[in-house]
Amino acid sequence: MLRKYVFFGIFTVVMVTILNGCSFYFQKPFVDPGLSGDKVTSGGLAVFPFIMGDAVVTASGIEAYCRSAGQEMTDRIRKKQPNVKVLSPAEVSSMLNNADLVSDYSKMAEDYKKVGILNTNIAGKIADALGVKYFIINNLHSLYNEVGKKEAIAILTTQIWSAEENHMVFECTKKQSASGILSAPFEKAVRFAALSSTATLTSKVWKK
Repeated sequence: MLRKYVFFGIFTVVMVTILNGCSFYFQKPFVDPGLSGDKVTSGGLAVFPFIMGDAVVTASGIEAYCRSAGQEMTDRIRKKQPNVKVLSPAEVSSMLNNADLVSDYSKMAEDYKKVGILNTNIAGKIADALGVKYFIINNLHSLYNEVGKKEAIAILTTQIWSAEENHMVFECTKKQSASGILSAPFEKAVRFAALSSTATLTSKVWKK
């Protein structure tokens, strides 16, 4: 009987790994010593649309997967920290459009993609328009199929930037694999990488 339960337990773990893939750190998460949950709670957060690197596959649906992952990230943070103002990527896009800052945001995103830092002047204008002091930037470096397998790999870096101080205060990078047994592997890889980053972010920023 004991062997039966042990076998079932091992089988369950193996199947969860196969169906959902696995996620792990590329590096230890960085948290600025001056960052605190209280600061983020009072300052508010804006989850920006995903930035996609050159190593991301050009397949249909990728942008939709990223929008969905960004919204789910927003929902998870709101659920974990209901007192925090959190703007979703869709809300950010709408507010920037209304404030006539879309071209400014596009320039800031392109500059960030090239050099990894934010344009101070543009970041300040965007923060004022959104009414928040912190930005969440998700940079999807890579999204590709594992050679010879029905498996996708996503490498995602999630950062929090302080618009007020104009520097990065949090960073974690996750690598997520996902199979295509039950659903589209690209979608699953992006989603689980985003959720894994969200779990790390909430646990590190709002320490218990």
